Parts: sequence; C-alpha cells; structure tokens
Amino acid sequence: MDMEAQRTIRKCRKRTIILSAIGFALAYYSVYVSATKSKDPNYRALCDISEQVRCSKVFSSSFGKGLGVVGKVVGENSPLYQSNGVYGMGMYVAFTICSLFPFHFFAKLQVILGVIANIVSCYLAYILFIVLNDVCVVCIGTYIIGFLLLLNAIQNRRAVTVLRTEGAQNYTGYLDGKSTPGKKRI
Repeated sequence: MDMEAQRTIRKCRKRTIILSAIGFALAYYSVYVSATKSKDPNYRALCDISEQVRCSKVFSSSFGKGLGVVGKVVGENSPLYQSNGVYGMGMYVAFTICSLFPFHFFAKLQVILGVIANIVSCYLAYILFIVLNDVCVVCIGTYIIGFLLLLNAIQNRRAVTVLRTEGAQNYTGYLDGKSTPGKKRI
C-alpha cells in the first residue's frame, strides 16, 4: 500500500505544480489588466469578450482590490490593499511550496488553504454574478483551479496519512530520498 501512496503523492505534487502555475498565470494576468486599465481607460483586455463578459470591469471595480473588504478595514494606502490577483499569486506559491514536502503538516495546510480559497471563491463568485452582474472568464478559471487544488490536496493528505501510518518503516526513507518505492529498509 505504501508504494501506491508514494505514487499518489508524486502525482499530486505534479498536479499541484501544474494547476498552481496556471492559476498563477491567470492571477498575474488579472493584475496586469487591472494596472493597464487604471493607466488607460480605453484598454480592452483579451478577456473582454462582450458587454456581459468583461473581466476588466471586475478587476477595476471596488471588489477587484482587497476582496472589497481590506481597503475598508486597513485603508486604501496600506500595503495590504492589493489587487485580488496578488493574493491569488501568493496562494498558488504557498500551494506549490507545501506540495514539495510530503509531511502531514504540509498536507493538512494544503487542505486548509484549499478550503479558504474555495470560501473566498464563493464570495467572489457572488460578487461577480449577483452584485456586478458580469461574467469573468479569468475569475471562473481561478475558481475551477481552486476547487481542483482542494480535491488534489485532499487526495494528497490521504496518501501522506497512509504512508505515515501503514508504511511507517518506509516513511522516513521516502522523505530522505534513500528508499526505493516498495522496498522496505531494515
């Protein structure tokens, strides 16, 4: 069973890195669109497809920075008041870093990050569809990636737990790179 758990951890790590890279690129693009739109009001982003599908409207709205809340709490001059994409980039980096270490703590932290990301995504989806009455393909892409990262984090945590409990003899060897999957160290 622990050989299967090791394979699952490696697959989860690869998926996390790929999903986080895509999410990071989308978040970076949102920051780019927001910054460019603030300098040039006539700028038309690639994700501005029609009058009802406009990501630049969302990114440049009052909810496009600090989740629509941070500016009210700490002020708009605070370094914490950033584009939502900046928070997203930080989250994707955190997911990637956690995936590099197959320890129970980091696996659990990934699940917690995934839950928080999905709660924030639900809030932002409400703002997008109900409050702003808009559709943003970049935003929807990040919501999907956040959900997939959560599912992946849950699978990774289960595999790390299995490796830690059922394959305790092999767990230490796997972590320090001295173990070959399926071979027990004595």
